[in-house]
Parts: sequence; C-alpha cells; structure tokens
Amino acid sequence: MAEGPSMTIVELVQEANRRWPSSTWTAQRCEQLLLQRAISVDHDNVLDLLWAEALAHGDAAALTQFEANIVNDVRPALQKMSRGDDFCNEILQRMRVKLFTGTKQIAGYRGAGSLAAWVQRVVIREALMALRSEGSTKTDDDMVTIVSADPTLAILKNTYRDTFQASFRAAFSTISARERTLLRMCFLDGLGLNEIATAYNIHRATAFRWVRDARTVLLQAVREKFAATAQLEPSQLDSVLQAVATSLELDWHDSPDAT
Repeated sequence: MAEGPSMTIVELVQEANRRWPSSTWTAQRCEQLLLQRAISVDHDNVLDLLWAEALAHGDAAALTQFEANIVNDVRPALQKMSRGDDFCNEILQRMRVKLFTGTKQIAGYRGAGSLAAWVQRVVIREALMALRSEGSTKTDDDMVTIVSADPTLAILKNTYRDTFQASFRAAFSTISARERTLLRMCFLDGLGLNEIATAYNIHRATAFRWVRDARTVLLQAVREKFAATAQLEPSQLDSVLQAVATSLELDWHDSPDAT
C-alpha cells in the first residue's frame, strides 16, 4: 500500500479510521503498536503495519483491500511456477489459512518492507514447500525464486533479471556450507530461531548471530557479483540491493537476550 508524506500520530489515526473504520483506531492503540514493532510514525511502511493489524482482527475493509491489492498481485508470481490455476488457488487458500486463522501469522509482519512483498514471500515459500511434498527436490534455485519474486525488484524488468539471478546463484555458491544451510532453514523451510538453535544444539543467541552473519555475507557477495556484471546507475544498484535485503529480512520478533 503506497505511503504518502510522513504523518503525525493524529493524522495516522485519522487515516487508519478512514481506511479500516471497524477497527476503531485511537492514538494510544497506534502508539502501542508502533512501540511494539519499534518503528516511528514516519516510517515508510507504517500504514502497512496498521493494515496488517486490522487484518489480524478480521476487519472487513482490510480483508477486501487485501484480496484486491495483494492477492491479485501475487497470482502472477505463482503462475510463473507453471502448475496451473488449481495449484495457484490451493496455495492462496493455504496462505489465507496461515495468515488469518489459528496463530494468525499476519501478526508476524513487522514493517520491514512492504506488506505486499512480505505476503509474496509467504506465498512463494508455501508453494515451494507444496512442490517438495509432491516429490520436487529442494535446490538453491529455490532461494533465487524467493528473492526474485519480491515485487520491489520490478526495476530489473527483463533487461537485468537473468543477470541478477545468475549473480545471486554465484554469490550463494561462494558462501560456506553452513551459511547456505542456515539461510535455507530460515527462508525456505520457515524455521524459527528456537528451531534452528535446537537443530544445532546451540543457544538461541548464537543461532541468531549465525543467521544474521550468514545473511550479511550473502548480501555482500550479491552486491559484488551483480555490480561486476550489471551496467546500472549507482542509485539503481542501491535500489536493487535494498530490495534483496528486504526480501531476506529476518522475521523473528524477539531479539536474543543473551550472547
């Protein structure tokens, strides 16, 4: 959802009540949510954060907007996986169940990147898991799929998409085996901090540090590989790399309390 100029908390409350009136927004509620997510009122994705909160509470207007503005944009990415309309509809329904029922994973959106990009990653990950359950083998190209599906990478269009994907594959192959495994566990398997810590029999703070460092190493490698092959203006290169960083944002809410 596009953001306008930065707003005061009063203006934010007014806009939220205009968009999602049945959620009954107040300054106190907005301030508490922003405090919990550690973002400011002038953050680029502040309205997306409130949108996700409205979705978590079943706001009818928010759900209608979600279907019109996000689900319709997600469909093309799924259709590129060439599994037909039935597969696409099944994955979208699984996505709705995960996001809006039970533990309501929509509450996991923290405002890092747009809500549309965050949902698209959820959907693509769900599709990849479904394909693996049908016998497809997990490959490093799944990481390319996760990153390339981010709608903010539309800047690549057709001219640089193949170059970017080749650069990402090359970068991913240069990092260590443990770093690749950690990133697959996090971004392909959707494992949380505690699950990764258990798998390696390490403290959760160590697991957090390992994944964070692996992500940093990969992003630096992508920068080097892509910059060496793509003829982009510095501002365009920065936009692409920021989109990659956002697509690999860690969704873990709770920072470790020990080192």
